[in-house]
Amino acid sequence: MYLRKWICFGIFYGFTNFAYSTDAVMFTRGEVVLSGELIEAACVVDERDWEQWIEFGLLTAREIRSQKDNAITRRFHIRLQGCALESQIYPGVSYRRARINFNSDSSSSDNQLIGITGDAKGFGIRLSDAAGKTVKLGEPTSDFILKSGINTLNFKATIVPLNNNIKAGEFYATVSFFMDYL
Repeated sequence: MYLRKWICFGIFYGFTNFAYSTDAVMFTRGEVVLSGELIEAACVVDERDWEQWIEFGLLTAREIRSQKDNAITRRFHIRLQGCALESQIYPGVSYRRARINFNSDSSSSDNQLIGITGDAKGFGIRLSDAAGKTVKLGEPTSDFILKSGINTLNFKATIVPLNNNIKAGEFYATVSFFMDYL
């Protein structure tokens, strides 16, 4: 009988200690997912050129309609730095050239012009290289010859009227790009 009291006391004491313990810890599950992609690239796009804002400023419909000689053009560039032309992964492989693919929603009237969003209507934006050759959206540019170190690739963005019905308002366009090394 004495042993039974001790067993009952032990069981009761154990449950009450568990139930009223201040050391009980409550937790919630979670997880962190880490990922990435390792690529070999001959160069790295300068971080200042990852996101560029090209400002056209205030324009009038008359300026756009009567545009002569690509008067409403803004220049921009993509700087490549740390260019190492010899492959670090594939012995004997060298990267001497680069091509860029520009991607954007094209204008509904001309698939080679970047479509704009916003209140303004009646025009698009044409990209061209430094020599004035039109860059076709979704297709690689002509080759750019690379040298070791820093390379600067120059481009132009030009406002192009689609018709005479130009509507005033703010406009925006976004173009993404990726590099191919050859």
